[in-house]
Amino acid sequence: MCAKIFYAGTEEEVLHHARPLMDHFEIEIVPPERLGRVATGQDLAIFFSEHFQRFRTAIGELKEKGCRTLYAIDGILEWRNAFENRQDEPACPWTMRPVLSDKVATIGRSQARMLAYWGNREKVELIGLPRLDSLVGECFGPDRNPSGGGASPESRRKKRVLVTTAKWPAFTEDQFQKVASSLSDLKELFLEKKESVEVVWRLTGGLDEFLEVENNLGSLDGGELVDMLGECDALITTPSTSMLEGMLLDLPTAVLEYNDCPQLTGSAWQIRDRQQMHQVIDELFSPPDRKMAQQEYFLHDNLECRTPAVERLKFLVEQMLSHEAGRAPEQLVSVESPLSSAAIGYEFLFNGHQLIESGEELEWKAQIANLQRELAMVRERNELLEREFGRAQSTIENVFNNPVISPFIKAGELAGRVLGRNTNSG
Repeated sequence: MCAKIFYAGTEEEVLHHARPLMDHFEIEIVPPERLGRVATGQDLAIFFSEHFQRFRTAIGELKEKGCRTLYAIDGILEWRNAFENRQDEPACPWTMRPVLSDKVATIGRSQARMLAYWGNREKVELIGLPRLDSLVGECFGPDRNPSGGGASPESRRKKRVLVTTAKWPAFTEDQFQKVASSLSDLKELFLEKKESVEVVWRLTGGLDEFLEVENNLGSLDGGELVDMLGECDALITTPSTSMLEGMLLDLPTAVLEYNDCPQLTGSAWQIRDRQQMHQVIDELFSPPDRKMAQQEYFLHDNLECRTPAVERLKFLVEQMLSHEAGRAPEQLVSVESPLSSAAIGYEFLFNGHQLIESGEELEWKAQIANLQRELAMVRERNELLEREFGRAQSTIENVFNNPVISPFIKAGELAGRVLGRNTNSG
């Protein structure tokens, strides 16, 4: 029986992820809830996410059957998403710490190093981002000489900047307020420059309504973003994969981040507070060569893009299918963490969650920690329900004891008993 390749998710979720591989393999898109029933030990299942329990449960079921599993990451790593979520966040708060799948296809060297540091050294494979291959082919040649300066003609009077936010611009209320504050400051500055700068807003999470600006967001599958970037001279974005697309198109790209947290994806320009805005924006429209050269360095550290990523992903899939079920191939490209695994105290990976003391592998500790977290959330919900039930019970008792209402209730009960007796006797 021939091995099958599945992509886990709905068609809406994963078609744009799976499409680059569909020219090379027959791929079936299946919701993760069904994968355990249709996949066998000969097959390969590819995941675009391990964040939510429906994916994590499916991976566990598939691995029990010996089915090969691959996590093909489709975006950058971001500190707030990794370490600063809400306590009741529906996604697993330690996703990728560690990766549950047999292998993880990373988009670039910096991401590969970080995931190796997070306990995934043997699973990491350096692939790139296949859905950006068209940009690699069109915009990146062997003689590329980064110069910046934008896509618009020099004769155009105004410079045009695209301001965009990530699909999830924030993960807590405090983070949202800081993102909103940063965009408000940006809007105010651009009002001062309205004679020389045209702003294109592409905002998520209702931020366009908050700012009262025209929003140019139509789709999040990436196609329209590339078209917009082609008409702009610079990009300002909150931490998101769009920064890589801007860099690929040789646009001076700045990351807007008021939240005081480490940046896991490097950039030549950052706006961390209001005071930096004027200088950064001036430089974006007239970028120094040294900054563009540094942006080129960050591009290649963030994204493996010398050659099309789909060829590397295709080779990895073939290698995984050719190996014995339940065994992943040896690492195709060696990627070392800057620190040895022995130097890591893994407790920090789990956002302060108390790990059990055992000799189990890190992946099992992650699964157990997830079960403990779910149990704590269930207990918290039960306590809330008990408090609500107690309040309801107290309200009912107060009504029964009310001197005005109580006689009517008792009369109603008496009438009910009388009617019941009459019915029985009839």
